[in-house]
Amino acid sequence: MKHSNSENYMDLLKKAESRMNPVFAHLIEKDLIRTFSNHPAYRHKVTINSLRNILKAYTLQNSIIGYCQSMNYIVGTLLMIMEEEAAFHICV
Repeated sequence: MKHSNSENYMDLLKKAESRMNPVFAHLIEKDLIRTFSNHPAYRHKVTINSLRNILKAYTLQNSIIGYCQSMNYIVGTLLMIMEEEAAFHICV
């Protein structure tokens, strides 16, 4: 399900390359290593990259909120049960 106000997920990921607020990018990177660090799924780069992608896309999609620490745990939980883009759309 796609939120009516959400941009295309892939477009947001492309924009994140150049438009990401460096403060938010730094906070996201710090939180990636803290997210379920003892869970086997979060020892794989693919899972970490999916988490990073969603958090950055969310930050751009919801610029008023930006990045909110602890969102990594919500997104991390969603990634355990669904694909990356679906987890993003649940968040927005």
